[in-house]
Amino acid sequence: MIMNRFQLIVSFFLIGIVSYGQNLSHCDNIFKRPEVEAKYTNGFPDLMNYFSQNLASIVGDSMRENKTMIDRLYMNLLINDEGTVIAVEFTKPELSEKCKIKLRKEIMTMKGWTPGKIGKINVCTEYIWAISCIKWG
Repeated sequence: MIMNRFQLIVSFFLIGIVSYGQNLSHCDNIFKRPEVEAKYTNGFPDLMNYFSQNLASIVGDSMRENKTMIDRLYMNLLINDEGTVIAVEFTKPELSEKCKIKLRKEIMTMKGWTPGKIGKINVCTEYIWAISCIKWG
């Protein structure tokens, strides 16, 4: 009886990891400086436009809720060889878990990335996205 409960708990735990974990299987190698870096749509202006339209209000809401001031945001995005964001890491500043979850959910659905390249081969790359701003929305 105890073993059955243990097996059931372990099964649910493993299902949760498989269901909600980020799939990095396409990224055996992650390049920080490929010959051609990953690019969002038409470059940095489009990326900042995406931030303004989709992410700034999340940061603004978090600042109001937590009564904090965030004047810059640093994120590491992992872009796979198909141009899909498959992981997001927030390096600075320390954000609330609620804010991280909302930002990650939005960023993971971004469309429009072109993957990095080494020669003519698409590769998985790390994209460092640094944003400095006083007014978030």
